[in-house]
Amino acid sequence: MIASMTGFGREVQEGPRERIEVEVRSVNSRSLKVSPRLAEPLLGFETEVENVVRERIARGTVHVQIDYRSLAPAAGYELNVELLKKYARDLAALRDELGLAGAPIEIDRLALLPGAVVEKAAETGHPNDLWARVRPVLERALASLVDGRKREGAAIEADLRAHRREIGARIQAIRRRIPEALERHKRRLHERLRSLLAGTGAAIAPEDLAREVALFADRTDVSEELSRLEAHLDELDRILDTGGPVGRRLEFLSQEMMREANTTAAKSQDAALVEELLALKLEVDRVREQVANVE
Repeated sequence: MIASMTGFGREVQEGPRERIEVEVRSVNSRSLKVSPRLAEPLLGFETEVENVVRERIARGTVHVQIDYRSLAPAAGYELNVELLKKYARDLAALRDELGLAGAPIEIDRLALLPGAVVEKAAETGHPNDLWARVRPVLERALASLVDGRKREGAAIEADLRAHRREIGARIQAIRRRIPEALERHKRRLHERLRSLLAGTGAAIAPEDLAREVALFADRTDVSEELSRLEAHLDELDRILDTGGPVGRRLEFLSQEMMREANTTAAKSQDAALVEELLALKLEVDRVREQVANVE
């Protein structure tokens, strides 16, 4: 089974003393990139977070946000003395400027100003102990993300197999139409020569006509390109059957398929055949677009 590169996972663990929330999102990328945003008590654990992600994901940009909130009672309070002094100085200067000399500056009112009294957060314990509690939450969020990527990958795989069948059918249709195209070219060439030679008494030499048709057939021969395309389709089947992180292999294969489709279309000079070839290119392009989403 293949997986897509886009997904989302979220996990919350809340107990009597703390709340841990992990949210992970992934989007398409050429390689694996982990972008963590961690709560303050977990700063410094970016490498550990990236390692956990790399154990489960091979490709994509993965955004990891971990929020932590202690629910334990505050460990106490402390005065921000330097800030209180600044408040007092600023208020005294304003009082003198406004001509309100003698107006009291009360300490209990100063204590109500922002930042004057600071609540001391409850201890979260040793950072390693906190990480040990956070990691399982991260792993469950990642499991949800991976499940979502696999479900989307299953839909992509079904779509790729449908396009593979359509490409195979188009190749067979083109093979059937090549003799018809050569016959149409032979008739057009014969009519053109007959028109040019009208009234001259000259006759059309069958060997000359056969030689021109043979040259045309050689210039427009796409049998090798079609055979290589069929080989690429077999490889597409093998890769999809293998599953896993195969996105880069599929991208390279789709580029090779498009190269063959472009060469085949460029060689054709028959309007009816060009229509089939353009339809073939469209299907190959749809494969190329889809594999860009595969891990």
